[in-house]
Order: sequence, then C-alpha cells, then structure tokens
Amino acid sequence: KGVKKWGPSIQPGGSRGLGLYQVPFLPDDEGGLERGSEALEALREDLEGRLDPEAGDFGEGAGPQVIAPLRFLLEHSRVTGEPGPGSRAVQGLHALALSDLYDSAEGGFYWKRDRLGVRSAKRLSDNAEWLDLALAACTREEGRFAAVLARGVLRFLQARLRLPSGAFAAGHAEDAAYFALSPEQRRSVPPPATLGPVYADANAMAIRALCRAWQVLAERAYLDLGLGAHGFVRTHLLAPGSSMAHVYEGAPEDIGLLQDQVEWGFALLELYRSTLDDRFLADLRQTAGNLIASFKNPAGAGFLNVRYPAAEEGVPSWPLLDPALNARTALFLTHASAQLEDPSLAAPVGPTLAALLRAAPGDPSTMGLLGSALVATLYPVSFFEAVTDGSPEQRARVVERIRAFGQPFPLVLHRRPGAGEHMRALPRLTAHCAQQKKEIPLA
Repeated sequence: KGVKKWGPSIQPGGSRGLGLYQVPFLPDDEGGLERGSEALEALREDLEGRLDPEAGDFGEGAGPQVIAPLRFLLEHSRVTGEPGPGSRAVQGLHALALSDLYDSAEGGFYWKRDRLGVRSAKRLSDNAEWLDLALAACTREEGRFAAVLARGVLRFLQARLRLPSGAFAAGHAEDAAYFALSPEQRRSVPPPATLGPVYADANAMAIRALCRAWQVLAERAYLDLGLGAHGFVRTHLLAPGSSMAHVYEGAPEDIGLLQDQVEWGFALLELYRSTLDDRFLADLRQTAGNLIASFKNPAGAGFLNVRYPAAEEGVPSWPLLDPALNARTALFLTHASAQLEDPSLAAPVGPTLAALLRAAPGDPSTMGLLGSALVATLYPVSFFEAVTDGSPEQRARVVERIRAFGQPFPLVLHRRPGAGEHMRALPRLTAHCAQQKKEIPLA
C-alpha cells in the first residue's frame, strides 16, 4: 500500500549553479526555478493567510501541525528579506507562549488541546521542536521574548526528562491534577512519572536543539548536554550498517524506520557545525548514504518509511509513503548534500518535491515542511568557509567566532590548507553569501 502513490514525472537533471552553491535537483529546463518559486509563494500565502494558532487554524495542540508552518514562515523571511511572514510567525509563537498550552511554572509545552481541554502530558519530541523554533525567533527584534521561552523549555528538558545515562526520556505521564496546582503547591507533591523509553528520533531532535541553544544563548553546558545524549544514542541505538533503531528499552528495538535516520542526520549536521569534529561528518556521510540506499521508493518517487527490503529480523513491514516525512527527508538530504559537497545525495530531492506538490497536501505540517524544503532547494545558501590545521584549539577558535554572532549556525565548510596556502595565517574564516564573500577576523 502506498508504494505506487507517487509516480515521478520529473527525473533528476543536471546541476544548476547559484552563486557558489550547486543546486542539482531542479528540473533540467528553463521553467524549473519559476515553477518552484510559484509553489513556494502559494504555500506561504496559504499558511500565512490562516495563521491564527489560538483559533485552531493549524489543528489542535502544540505539535508539528503548528511548529512546521511557523518555522517555514521564519525561514521564508530570512532568505527573502520579506519581514511580513516572519513577523506573523513570531506573533503566532507569542500567542502560543501565553496560552494554556505552555506551562509557565515549569517550562515546556503540553502535548495537545482537544474538546476536553489541554492534555497535560509533555513530550520530548514536541518540546525539542519548540525549543528550536524559539531559538530561531529570538534572533529577530520583535522575537526577543522567545529567549525566555527557550530557557523555559531547556529548564523542563533538564529537570524533568534528562536521564542519568545522558539521554532523554520520551516524556511524562498525564497528570491533570498536578498541573492544575500552583507552583508553590507543586513543590510539595511528587511530579508526574517519567515515560522511560529512549526514542532515537526524539533524542536526535533534542541533540539538534541543544546545539542550537549553545549557538544562540552562548552557554556551553547546552552543547555538553547534546554531546552526552549523542554518546548514549550512538552506543545503544545505532545498529550495524548505520541503521538507527527506533527505541531502547534494555535493548534496541524496531530497527529501520526512516524518521530515525532523518532526525539522526539532522543531529549530526548540527554537532559537526558546532564542533567541526570530523567524526560527526563521517557519520553524516554514512547516514545519508544508507538512507538513500535502504529507504528510496523502488516503485517511484519519494522514500518509504521503513527500510527496503525489510527482510531482516526486527524491521517492521509496513512500507508506506508519508508525505510529511518525505518533505522532512528532502530537507535533510538538501542540507547533507551541501555540507558534504556531494550532489548525488540531492538527486532524489527533485522528484520527491515534485510528487509532493502534485499531491497538493492540505495538512499544515506537510505544507510547512514542504515549504522549508523548497526554501533550501531554491535559494543559494549562506555559509562559512573555515581553514585550520585540524587541531581542537584552532577549530574551537573558529566555532566560537561564529557563535559570537548569536545566530543558529549556517553551513560551515571546514578544510585543511591546500598547496600554497601555508604561508597565510591559520585559522581563517570567510563568510559567503551568493556571489559575495568577506574575511572574518579571528583575533
């Protein structure tokens, strides 16, 4: 079921250069860029036009159906320079921060709101995404309040969900009576029980968000928390062949789900950009290559949500094509292709996005993720080029200089000096934006 849902009509074409960044996934004709831009603007108009999270236009709750559209609108403003979509997203985030979906006493967002009221469970995956969104919003002038929101979510993750192993629990149980208490009353009663399983995708989301918290908020402890969670996940959930297991409960289980590979890849991207440590880059290359080799739909465009073929023991056997997850996968492969400077990793992106656009998804989560993937595909990326001797000291100087800008890190391309470059001082850092470049002093 679902394997033949998207028959591709657009095949991968040749690379099309945009500044210093190659975009190898646009259709190989003159109208590809225009059609992609038109689709992007249609998504923006649709989501921005009905942006009122308090009124429930994005559905119930505080999960991906709200987060993905808000993140897309922020990214759209960042790359286009149009302030309107980003301002609307910040307003939406502000409304949600003041709503009953956010726990102002202990930090963190509740799971959802339905006809019976707010569901009081808080989940790691949602709160990791909210943290990432708040960090992106707080770099805007009108979004300064989001730094306080981000610290509240960080407080919740550390105090309630971090396990002695360094990993994070999936969330905690429903306890409406507890969360109805005042902050003073809560101190005298036990908190809700923590849900014990360690999920790979949720922990990877947390790792990514913690790296960004260090980048924006300048507190090294957040990066250390991310590194600690990475150590547990890589040791206990990464199976032979680089396939990530879904959950750890004394042993890894459910090996071969697409969502885990994608979120693990995003975590590795952010760990590498935060440290310039080659071990994360090597794992990223293996994860991206394994994803294409094992999850690509053999009957058309897109990616199956389980490893194919699923003949091995422990691999689930329901190979569906999930639109939201395919949009997320396309976004990951776009970033991985740029970071690894490997156009082959982006070859499946064009057919996947074309199939998604033909399907015209109506749910806000898929639309927001698709919009983010189109932004990454259609616009030349800004990036830093760092040249060091590879030592931890020189790498640390580079990443600390980038961190001092108080923004989530863009792409960072790191290399050793080439022939004839040894006479110039190391380390060096150059910022690139389309056809422009600027040397950044490290002194």
